Amino acid sequence: RGPGDAPDVKLRIYPGKDPSIATFLWSDEGHTLGNSLRHVLMSNPKTSFCGYTIPHPLEPKMKVHLRTGKAGTEEEDADLPPACEVLKEGLHELSTVMQHTLGMFKTALTKYDTEKKSGDMDM
Repeated sequence: RGPGDAPDVKLRIYPGKDPSIATFLWSDEGHTLGNSLRHVLMSNPKTSFCGYTIPHPLEPKMKVHLRTGKAGTEEEDADLPPACEVLKEGLHELSTVMQHTLGMFKTALTKYDTEKKSGDMDM
């Protein structure tokens, strides 16, 4: 932890010049969450830019930079969704995907264990 860091703060939010832009700093996270979350957020049509960085390899922190809306004309940018809301949607979507993946893994593991016990494994 650096000077001024509050203990046990998992997520800090640094707002941009307007609500459609924000930087989110996670402690104790890395590329696994960063790349997965970036992928999910970029799949959301409300996102115009999303990137993540690991500021320093010896510091367990990960930053996500998010901008919502379609960059371009004032008309397109007039009613941009807040970055925090789009992040919440992305985290919910990522959680749904991970729960599905975990369920598929458990099903496959159960099938493997059953086949192993009965000796019917295909090699």
